[in-house]
Amino acid sequence: GACRALAFGQASLLSVGVNTSIGEFHRGDIVDIVSESGEVVARGESQYSSHEIDSIAHKNLAELEIIYPDRNRLEVVHHDALVLL
Repeated sequence: GACRALAFGQASLLSVGVNTSIGEFHRGDIVDIVSESGEVVARGESQYSSHEIDSIAHKNLAELEIIYPDRNRLEVVHHDALVLL
């Protein structure tokens, strides 16, 4: 559902829509957003490292607020830092 939300609106990529991360990257790096079929659907600036992604996948925003109380942005990739391909 995450790919559909990204494609049909100005939606951000939320952790609840993330299944996994591939490769190693740091917070602030540009990452590919890939559909379950392997198609790159978007590219954007990640607010989390690959290690953090593995621990927050499928968590909702309320859960992230507990884990990261000092973060201003809890989206994995905010729609303002995302380009659809």
